[in-house]
Amino acid sequence: MRDPSRVRVTGPLAPYAEGFRGELAQLGYGRDTTALQLWLMDDLSRWLEGRGLDGTGLAPGVVAAFVAERRAAGMPVTVVAGR
Repeated sequence: MRDPSRVRVTGPLAPYAEGFRGELAQLGYGRDTTALQLWLMDDLSRWLEGRGLDGTGLAPGVVAAFVAERRAAGMPVTVVAGR
């Protein structure tokens, strides 16, 4: 079982990680799903940082580029919700 409290989000989205973690818990998401969502958030945050963008850079085109790069690398883009 994955422990969401052990997932560390770095980069420009780090300040939002605890709020996101709490919101997922409040909505009834399980530990595994919460951890996976936080890992995806960390990947996105580090991806933004690598391109010199901050959290305000989350425009639809930027997110589409992130998703396209993940897909091209054979990485998962979505996490099935498990509440």
